[in-house]
Amino acid sequence: MVGLLKLALGDVKILISEVFTISLIASLVVGATALTNVVRGYVVGDVFGLWNYLLVSVYKELRLITYLWSIPIWVLVLISMYLMSNYLSHDLIPTYVKLVYVGASKRFVITLLLLRYFVIAFLSWLIGLSLGLTASQVMFRFTAYVLRTPYEVPYLGLSDVVELAVITNLLILLGGIPTLTKLVRCRY
Repeated sequence: MVGLLKLALGDVKILISEVFTISLIASLVVGATALTNVVRGYVVGDVFGLWNYLLVSVYKELRLITYLWSIPIWVLVLISMYLMSNYLSHDLIPTYVKLVYVGASKRFVITLLLLRYFVIAFLSWLIGLSLGLTASQVMFRFTAYVLRTPYEVPYLGLSDVVELAVITNLLILLGGIPTLTKLVRCRY
């Protein structure tokens, strides 16, 4: 099983560069979402009475800005995975063709490539989640310290974490379609 995973992952340096590139991009969305959720705590709590309408309006605007801002970021994830997948195909296709010549089936080779994409997606999601939350908490703590305001912890809800996982996996698989089609169309 370890040999299969090592075969699927290929060159570790390229894998690490792919994971960190995508996770740094995803951490931008995580940080923005976590900072936006700080306001949600005040809105849901109904703490301020008359100010609640203003806080609800600010929260809705911040949430809209975060979603609109995250769309180009997710497009960037898709484009970066597409470019990295094309770059990687020059290294992986000959290896996979050799595997088929040795006797591996085309389904096995496609499974190896999909395994690679799932490992990249999982690691990118996990590192992006960690870096984004850490960066948002450091930024918010620094801002609270400078402005001498109470510190609230930026957080992500379960729905935010699941949404991030689904979008990351989906975009990485979509970005890897060119390599998959090259592999399927390969006449060996």
